[in-house]
Amino acid sequence: MVSNQNITENDWNLDESRTLIQALIKDFYKNNLNSFTDPIKQEGLIAAGKEISQIIILFNRLQKLLNRNTPQNIWWDKIPRLVLPDNRDKIQRELTELSKALIFAIEALRESSSNLNIAQAIRVDVEQIVCKYEHPLTGFIINPFLSVHRSPSTTTKGIFGLISAVFIYGGITSSITGLWIFSEIINYYNNNYNTSKKAL
Repeated sequence: MVSNQNITENDWNLDESRTLIQALIKDFYKNNLNSFTDPIKQEGLIAAGKEISQIIILFNRLQKLLNRNTPQNIWWDKIPRLVLPDNRDKIQRELTELSKALIFAIEALRESSSNLNIAQAIRVDVEQIVCKYEHPLTGFIINPFLSVHRSPSTTTKGIFGLISAVFIYGGITSSITGLWIFSEIINYYNNNYNTSKKAL
């Protein structure tokens, strides 16, 4: 049995967590090897396997963010930041905790494939925070869209789609109208300028 209790804050690193994830996945398949032949349990195990694969993809995204926010010895890093503070240490601590949460989600699935809802909830929460760091400017738009996309309710998706269509259509038509008005103003001033030039 594999546990992440012996990994402390100081010696936590990505290689150890990757090794731990591999061991947990091996445990998951070893524990459920006989259950794959049972058609009733097979569906839940396949769903749990898909969830594990999505967690691994999210873990790789976390690793990229951790690498991107690693403090480095570059000369411009020594210049004090006056406008934007250097939050890389804080971001790294948060991302480390998120990777531990993903490992907990895999552990929950390893214990029982009936813990699928717990693992999905953890993954979705982590994914929203990762999205916020990956897309600092547009994350507040992407996260609600993904929340609706994950929603099991067709009504919610339909209403969100209609509202989005109205905003998109309104944005496109107002842009085209604005460009048309701008071009008409330029044509009006060009015609007045040419007329006054001819009069002179």
